[in-house]
Amino acid sequence: SGQMRILQVVERFYPRAGGIELHVFHISRELAKLGHDVTVVTSSSVDLQDVPGISSKGFTLRNSLPDLPSFEINDDGVKIYRFKPKIAFYTALFTPGLVRYLFQHLQEYDIVHVHAYVQPEPSLVAIASKRKKKPFVLTPHDLISVYGGFRGAIKNLGDIVFATRYTRCCSDNRGSSQK
Repeated sequence: SGQMRILQVVERFYPRAGGIELHVFHISRELAKLGHDVTVVTSSSVDLQDVPGISSKGFTLRNSLPDLPSFEINDDGVKIYRFKPKIAFYTALFTPGLVRYLFQHLQEYDIVHVHAYVQPEPSLVAIASKRKKKPFVLTPHDLISVYGGFRGAIKNLGDIVFATRYTRCCSDNRGSSQK
């Protein structure tokens, strides 16, 4: 059969209603309708200030994550695993449980679709996918947005640090070795 096991990796997901989250929601739903086995791995965060740390809105000292299930299968048949982030730094969440799941289960999927590239988890998945010779697709959301101030500096640093690594991984995502 033509069914594939597809892993979607995204920092935040539905019920958050941002552009990336809705994009992944709709792609996952349509892939499931086509008969594919789709899993979304994400954090349980739905807001910039629901995780302790610093964001563009200031400091957050307490956790105010919503009460979402850590695992569910939605009405479209999409499996969703949510992991609790430990700390936030602007747009980046540090979610050890998510990373652990990915390294333990990556081989179970036929292809990995990574969304965004400045967050640590998608970056680790892209690198791990290449090392395990697992095909992956990168959708680099927010690639051309222009930000000012500190957020702009963070994005520019992410572009420098991750863009080179992703270019290397994506250009060779079938697992052959290039030097």
